[in-house]
Amino acid sequence: MPDLDSVVLWDQAAQQAVINTEVGSTLEREVSAADWDESQLYIQSEVPSSPSLSATTNNLFSIQGSGTSAQLKCTLTQASVWLVNEVGVFAVDDDRGTIDGIAPGSAGYVEAALNRGQVIFSALSSLPDGYTGVGLTRHLSLPTNQPLMFYLVQNGTTDTVLAGGSNAANVFFSSSSGNPDGLNHLQVSDQGNGVYNLAWEDYLGGGDQDFNDMMLNVELSNPSSLNDWMGVQQGKREVMDLNLETDLLSANLIVNKEAAYDNTFGWYRVADSNGGIDVNRDGQVDLRPGDPNYAKVAVEQRIDLSSGLASGGFLVPFLIADGTPEEFLALNSRNQHRNAPLAYFVFLGANPDQFDHVRLLGDNTFGFEDKFNGGDRDYNDLVVKVSFT
Repeated sequence: MPDLDSVVLWDQAAQQAVINTEVGSTLEREVSAADWDESQLYIQSEVPSSPSLSATTNNLFSIQGSGTSAQLKCTLTQASVWLVNEVGVFAVDDDRGTIDGIAPGSAGYVEAALNRGQVIFSALSSLPDGYTGVGLTRHLSLPTNQPLMFYLVQNGTTDTVLAGGSNAANVFFSSSSGNPDGLNHLQVSDQGNGVYNLAWEDYLGGGDQDFNDMMLNVELSNPSSLNDWMGVQQGKREVMDLNLETDLLSANLIVNKEAAYDNTFGWYRVADSNGGIDVNRDGQVDLRPGDPNYAKVAVEQRIDLSSGLASGGFLVPFLIADGTPEEFLALNSRNQHRNAPLAYFVFLGANPDQFDHVRLLGDNTFGFEDKFNGGDRDYNDLVVKVSFT
């Protein structure tokens, strides 16, 4: 018998059907015995059930609900004092964590998992003046009724691993069967009221087994603000989706920095989340990250957020290291690493060193690394948080 929300009961004496709904009300309608079909004894209510989050076996999670997706809110509660770790989440095909027939620990699993993954956020180990990382939130849209697995990239990023610039052995999964050392790197604790705490151990071989190298709370949420919804739309890249039902956005910036360089940051619009630029506004992508003139055109088309921002496309940050956009265009518009100043983008292919210079720290919050080849890799040289109204 199906699990349904309302039941039709046949009253033989009165020759009528009574529909009992989940909200406790009744609706009566007269029908004849000849019209009655016992196959209609059960009907489903149109009122959807609220989704619920639960931890399952092997440190997997599941969102049970009648819809196809639900929103997860993640809140940073503690970060490593040594490493800048990144955490993410992805859907798997079964309770064993299989992806397209590839089992955890098998060849190709890390790549398959990270290609499915959504980055939640990174956590800085060294904070710039005035910046507090703990308490930052990230909203994501995830599928319901499908197992979910979390992962941590030790002192690296998802993009870097997928590009081959970081060892796959630095990726730890919530299920020990997927880890290179076969050990458990995540402890999950139920905080009550639908909130779970995820506590990570970030060293191969189990480290000191303190499980406090990165900690976050996860819970279901109904994003209520424009910024929450833009976080849900952030997806796989450090971009902001402007395909919203609004004409003009006003942006407020909070900037923190910890750098010797006199850096400048800016924004430009792309046509898709992979960084394609529509130069002549004809609806076709003309430049991709890695094309010779990409950096030049991106900086030339920079947007002044103080004058308001029209909806449409994706908004992307960039950094000019120890210089201004004007100096970059005059002195190094081809973004060649032997010249200065250099421009760094969220897309690895657009950077002269192919290095990941931007971390997602929360909804619409970005941390920049301003040195060629990553410098000290602390990503605290410039931190920018954008709030839209």
